Amino acid sequence: MVRAFSTASIAEIDVELTLIEGSVPSDMYGYVFINSACGTVNSKGLPYKEFLPDGSFNEEFGSPLINGDGVVIRFDLSESGKVKVSTGLMKPPCYYADVATSSPDSTYGDDFKFRNIGLGRRSLRLGTRNQLSTAVMPIRFKSEGVTRLLATFDAGRPFEFDPKTFKIITPIGKSEIWRSFLPFFMNTPFNTVISTAHPVFDPDTEELFTVNFGKSKKEEWLDKLLFEIYVRHEERLRKFLDKLTQRIDLNAQGSELERERKRVFTEINNFIFSEHLRSLPFVSRILTRIREFINKLTSKILLSNNGVFLMKWTERDPMKQWEILNEGGKAINLAHNMHQIGFSKNYLLLCDTNFKFTFDTMLNFPFQNDPKIGPMIRKLMCKPMNENSTLYLVKRSDLNDNGGNGKVKAKTIKLEHETVHFSVDYDDSGDIITIHSAHNCSACVADWLRSYDTLATDTTQRMTKDKLGLIAVGEMDIGRVGRLRIDAAKGELIKDQSEFKFFDGIENHNITKAHTWGIGLYTHRDMLSHETNIPKITHIFWQSYGLKKEHLSKFIFDMYNDRLRPNKQFKSEDIRKLTKKGAPPVLQCVNTDSMESEDFFAFGEEQYMWSLQFVPRLNGNSNTPGKDGYILTTVINGQLIDNIDEEDEIKYKYLPEIWIFDAADLKGGPVVRLHHQDFSFGFTIHSVWVNQADSVEVPKYAFSIKDDINPSIRRILNRNLREKMQDLFDQKVYPNFE
Repeated sequence: MVRAFSTASIAEIDVELTLIEGSVPSDMYGYVFINSACGTVNSKGLPYKEFLPDGSFNEEFGSPLINGDGVVIRFDLSESGKVKVSTGLMKPPCYYADVATSSPDSTYGDDFKFRNIGLGRRSLRLGTRNQLSTAVMPIRFKSEGVTRLLATFDAGRPFEFDPKTFKIITPIGKSEIWRSFLPFFMNTPFNTVISTAHPVFDPDTEELFTVNFGKSKKEEWLDKLLFEIYVRHEERLRKFLDKLTQRIDLNAQGSELERERKRVFTEINNFIFSEHLRSLPFVSRILTRIREFINKLTSKILLSNNGVFLMKWTERDPMKQWEILNEGGKAINLAHNMHQIGFSKNYLLLCDTNFKFTFDTMLNFPFQNDPKIGPMIRKLMCKPMNENSTLYLVKRSDLNDNGGNGKVKAKTIKLEHETVHFSVDYDDSGDIITIHSAHNCSACVADWLRSYDTLATDTTQRMTKDKLGLIAVGEMDIGRVGRLRIDAAKGELIKDQSEFKFFDGIENHNITKAHTWGIGLYTHRDMLSHETNIPKITHIFWQSYGLKKEHLSKFIFDMYNDRLRPNKQFKSEDIRKLTKKGAPPVLQCVNTDSMESEDFFAFGEEQYMWSLQFVPRLNGNSNTPGKDGYILTTVINGQLIDNIDEEDEIKYKYLPEIWIFDAADLKGGPVVRLHHQDFSFGFTIHSVWVNQADSVEVPKYAFSIKDDINPSIRRILNRNLREKMQDLFDQKVYPNFE
């Protein structure tokens, strides 16, 4: 059987992995959890097929692989010499609503169905799916002494699930606490809540911190209304957009592109206005004369609700929140989002990360099979990310416990490179904070490879179908790893103690050594530990995607070109040449003191390492505890298909494997490779190690899903709609949480 590149199964399994080569170390222990996105209730796994059983085009084809229901993978290392694997599909309330409204015999109508619309999945009547497919976070309260796990997602609040059964237990924080930042009349049972996929838990203080934020951009409001027309009047919208493609210049760049973008948004705004008044032609004629006044008024009244709210939760108290302001006392309007936050002993670090998972990227995928409309919408909606990042530094002692709901000023620190992920030393003695950071320079991890993309190295060639949906891992500059020192008292970067380091890996004009091309995920000892804080991180294990011509599209090449990105380390033509030659994915260990790469392993042709997790050695006694253990990785191993024709597009079959490395000897290669015929994963994401993963009792802080959602249903003014929605939840959703 030829297994496609992104193949992933939602089947829940409980198996022991079998050996491919090597032997399982006898001194591993504990459990590794990895989160992954595995398609929709329609696709029932991955890949997204191009055509439906009846031969019609599948609207989900080409969807980003990171947009999917979460399947959590648990690796049981508790029995010496064995690795057992169990998987569980995350099923929050919106999952059951999705199943009920997507089934062929559903009577709820098209406006109840959920649709893939880019990085998100949305229903006109029900709201946005919280797919819980990004990360897993452990927490432990001393009064209980058990490990609890949270599944997280950028577009939703965290949910606790049982480590053994994977069953959803409770959301963290009632829905009434979480803001959607959209006008009140757009509220739905599953509001579009933007948070961080990486909340943090301090085991010393037993506090969990997260954020809830919004951005007051007119495009976000138009996005919501445009989606309504897409659902209800798809053909009229298609004709309008088709005519629009004939009136704009898609080759525009820079300021010319901005003018085109503003003009198009004005036309879309006018179109939306007309569509919503189509049923009232007389009123429409009158209101057309004052359209501009209404647009300005609605923008001022309805779209000013932006800001960043820091939220603190413990098992003892309800969730508290503080609005974070800048030094001038103004609300913060983020450029991108807060995909990750961090903490030290006395400070919280909120980062405006360069990952565009926000409203304006969640509807840029309608009519993706249309050769004109799809590229136009993407060109206009997709902007390059900023060349820098912003840290907001909050003093923890400023978060008084008088009930929260106050306002706290943060110090603002600019970083000179794009940032998505980072870790922080817990020790901040002398008000000096040390951050270990990943910098995805001139990259676009919020974009993905699409059917109309062509290669940057050969614009006559389209992307191969088996890679569609993969995040745009073709980077337009070399990535960096950082060690940053912050003077917290001054709110300044200590430049002479900070370093942004890159390794180009170039040897004899080819990339053969350790490098930071396409810097990705990372791991280190006690990362996300729910038991102990790390005073000082000594070694970090980094993943780099490498350079591959099939991953760099002309669209990304043009968006991050030299004219728009003059401060790049490598110029565009150099990137094109290096990408054509290629660079292998690597796993490497960087010493945080010397900022040098001490050890690395290079993967082979068509081998993809996705997730990596440090597993400590049982009874370890090394003088270098940061390397005393193993690195468990998920690998998609591409193998050439026998008797392949040169004209065939698909030349490889892709096998999902687990490779485990000795953390002190990466260059020696994996000590064991494992697999199982029933174990199938595609694109896996963030991971965590815990020493305990027993089933847990329902905690005291859990609350009723019915009581949580019913108030939002009761606020619906239309009686027929309200009763129809209540029936859906009473019959299809609530029984799963009784």
